[in-house]
Amino acid sequence: MSIFDKLPAISAIVYPSYRQRDALCLAVRVSDFWSKWGISTVRCAHASHLSHGYYKLSETRRVTGITVRGMLQWDDRTSVEGSSILLRRRCTPGS
Repeated sequence: MSIFDKLPAISAIVYPSYRQRDALCLAVRVSDFWSKWGISTVRCAHASHLSHGYYKLSETRRVTGITVRGMLQWDDRTSVEGSSILLRRRCTPGS
């Protein structure tokens, strides 16, 4: 029996990663995911591994919006490292 079956009010659980030091994992209840969760920002970058799980990001691009059909609208410029654009509203399929 899963934790989600035992505790119906729980929609997500955060737990420490076994493989990556100081990282967190997120387990999410799938059945009602889009009614409680949404996308607030999206970034894509080239990651170069430095050592011990640390990465240097370059060529970072950001999403500026999501169309009604669910397509991501990408910014034409590469962005300043570490920056994000918060979308105007939390995006979910069909919203």
